Amino acid sequence: MIYFVKAEITKRIKIGYTAQWIDTRLSSMQSNSPDKLTFLGGFVGNKELEINIQNSFRENLSHGEWYNESKDLYSYIEVNCLKDKFSFDWICDAISDNSISFEYAKLLDDIKIRELSQARIKYAFDNSFKNIVIPDFGPQLIAKKG
Repeated sequence: MIYFVKAEITKRIKIGYTAQWIDTRLSSMQSNSPDKLTFLGGFVGNKELEINIQNSFRENLSHGEWYNESKDLYSYIEVNCLKDKFSFDWICDAISDNSISFEYAKLLDDIKIRELSQARIKYAFDNSFKNIVIPDFGPQLIAKKG
Protein backbone atom coordinates (compact mmCIF):
# COMPACT_ATOMS: atom_id res chain seq x y z
CA MET A 1 0.00 0.00 0.00
CA ILE A 2 1.16 3.51 -0.80
CA TYR A 3 0.83 5.99 2.05
CA PHE A 4 1.42 9.67 2.69
CA VAL A 5 2.45 10.89 6.14
CA LYS A 6 3.08 14.47 7.17
CA ALA A 7 5.57 15.69 9.77
CA GLU A 8 3.83 18.41 11.75
CA ILE A 9 6.76 20.76 12.44
CA THR A 10 8.86 20.37 9.29
CA LYS A 11 5.74 20.12 7.06
CA ARG A 12 7.49 17.42 5.03
CA ILE A 13 5.48 14.58 3.53
CA LYS A 14 6.70 11.01 3.29
CA ILE A 15 5.66 8.99 0.27
CA GLY A 16 6.09 5.38 1.27
CA TYR A 17 5.06 1.78 0.76
CA THR A 18 4.01 -0.73 3.42
CA ALA A 19 2.58 -4.22 3.61
CA GLN A 20 1.77 -3.61 7.31
CA TRP A 21 -1.21 -1.98 8.95
CA ILE A 22 -0.75 1.77 8.73
CA ASP A 23 -0.87 2.19 12.54
CA THR A 24 1.98 -0.33 12.85
CA ARG A 25 4.00 1.53 10.24
CA LEU A 26 3.19 4.93 11.76
CA SER A 27 4.13 3.72 15.22
CA SER A 28 7.47 2.47 13.93
CA MET A 29 8.14 5.75 12.13
CA GLN A 30 6.97 7.84 15.08
CA SER A 31 9.37 6.15 17.48
CA ASN A 32 12.25 7.35 15.28
CA SER A 33 10.95 10.86 14.71
CA PRO A 34 11.04 13.89 17.00
CA ASP A 35 8.23 15.36 14.90
CA LYS A 36 4.55 14.35 15.28
CA LEU A 37 3.51 12.32 12.22
CA THR A 38 0.01 12.38 10.74
CA PHE A 39 -1.52 9.97 8.21
CA LEU A 40 -2.76 11.97 5.20
CA GLY A 41 -3.99 9.07 3.11
CA GLY A 42 -3.10 6.03 1.09
CA PHE A 43 -4.20 3.68 -1.66
CA VAL A 44 -3.51 0.30 -3.19
CA GLY A 45 -0.07 0.12 -4.70
CA ASN A 46 3.25 -1.71 -4.78
CA LYS A 47 6.94 -0.73 -4.57
CA GLU A 48 7.08 0.02 -8.29
CA LEU A 49 4.17 2.45 -8.04
CA GLU A 50 5.74 4.06 -4.96
CA ILE A 51 8.90 4.77 -6.96
CA ASN A 52 6.88 6.18 -9.89
CA ILE A 53 4.98 8.54 -7.58
CA GLN A 54 8.18 9.61 -5.85
CA ASN A 55 9.75 10.32 -9.24
CA SER A 56 6.76 12.42 -10.29
CA PHE A 57 7.32 14.69 -7.26
CA ARG A 58 11.13 14.72 -7.37
CA GLU A 59 11.22 18.54 -7.70
CA ASN A 60 9.81 18.62 -4.13
CA LEU A 61 12.28 16.07 -2.74
CA SER A 62 13.80 17.06 0.60
CA HIS A 63 15.68 13.87 1.48
CA GLY A 64 15.12 10.09 1.34
CA GLU A 65 11.38 9.57 0.87
CA TRP A 66 10.46 12.95 2.40
CA TYR A 67 9.09 15.72 0.20
CA ASN A 68 8.45 19.42 0.76
CA GLU A 69 4.76 20.19 0.76
CA SER A 70 3.28 21.60 -2.43
CA LYS A 71 -0.15 22.31 -3.88
CA ASP A 72 0.41 19.57 -6.48
CA LEU A 73 1.26 16.98 -3.83
CA TYR A 74 -1.76 17.92 -1.69
CA SER A 75 -3.99 17.79 -4.79
CA TYR A 76 -2.66 14.35 -5.66
CA ILE A 77 -3.39 13.09 -2.14
CA GLU A 78 -6.86 14.65 -2.14
CA VAL A 79 -7.84 13.07 -5.47
CA ASN A 80 -6.24 9.64 -5.09
CA CYS A 81 -6.14 8.64 -1.44
CA LEU A 82 -8.28 7.00 1.19
CA LYS A 83 -8.08 9.34 4.18
CA ASP A 84 -9.57 6.81 6.59
CA LYS A 85 -6.94 4.58 8.27
CA PHE A 86 -9.55 1.88 8.94
CA SER A 87 -10.41 1.54 5.23
CA PHE A 88 -6.73 1.62 4.35
CA ASP A 89 -5.97 -1.20 6.81
CA TRP A 90 -8.98 -3.20 5.63
CA ILE A 91 -7.69 -3.11 2.06
CA CYS A 92 -4.25 -4.28 3.24
CA ASP A 93 -5.85 -7.17 5.14
CA ALA A 94 -8.20 -8.14 2.33
CA ILE A 95 -5.34 -8.32 -0.16
CA SER A 96 -3.00 -10.18 2.20
CA ASP A 97 -5.57 -12.87 3.05
CA ASN A 98 -6.62 -13.14 -0.63
CA SER A 99 -10.19 -11.97 0.02
CA ILE A 100 -9.72 -9.61 -2.90
CA SER A 101 -7.02 -9.32 -5.51
CA PHE A 102 -4.62 -6.41 -5.78
CA GLU A 103 -6.01 -5.73 -9.28
CA TYR A 104 -9.60 -5.65 -8.01
CA ALA A 105 -8.67 -3.42 -5.05
CA LYS A 106 -7.18 -0.84 -7.44
CA LEU A 107 -10.60 -0.50 -9.08
CA LEU A 108 -12.51 0.26 -5.86
CA ASP A 109 -13.54 3.75 -4.86
CA ASP A 110 -13.82 5.05 -1.26
CA ILE A 111 -17.53 4.27 -0.97
CA LYS A 112 -17.19 0.68 -2.18
CA ILE A 113 -14.22 0.09 0.13
CA ARG A 114 -16.25 1.29 3.14
CA GLU A 115 -19.21 -0.90 2.12
CA LEU A 116 -16.99 -3.97 1.74
CA SER A 117 -15.13 -3.33 4.99
CA GLN A 118 -18.40 -2.96 6.91
CA ALA A 119 -19.76 -6.15 5.35
CA ARG A 120 -16.55 -7.98 6.28
CA ILE A 121 -16.78 -6.79 9.89
CA LYS A 122 -20.44 -7.81 10.12
CA TYR A 123 -19.64 -11.24 8.70
CA ALA A 124 -16.76 -11.72 11.15
CA PHE A 125 -18.90 -10.60 14.08
CA ASP A 126 -21.90 -12.74 13.06
CA ASN A 127 -19.70 -15.81 12.68
CA SER A 128 -17.43 -15.33 15.66
CA PHE A 129 -20.01 -16.61 18.15
CA LYS A 130 -21.34 -19.61 16.22
CA ASN A 131 -19.09 -22.21 17.87
CA ILE A 132 -19.20 -20.85 21.39
CA VAL A 133 -20.99 -23.15 23.81
CA ILE A 134 -22.34 -21.53 26.93
CA PRO A 135 -22.57 -24.09 29.72
CA ASP A 136 -25.80 -24.52 31.62
CA PHE A 137 -25.02 -24.36 35.32
CA GLY A 138 -28.62 -24.93 36.37
CA PRO A 139 -30.21 -22.84 39.08
CA GLN A 140 -27.80 -20.47 40.72
CA LEU A 141 -27.40 -20.65 44.49
CA ILE A 142 -27.32 -17.37 46.27
CA ALA A 143 -25.62 -17.54 49.63
CA LYS A 144 -26.90 -15.24 52.30
CA LYS A 145 -24.38 -13.46 54.37
CA GLY A 146 -25.37 -13.09 57.88
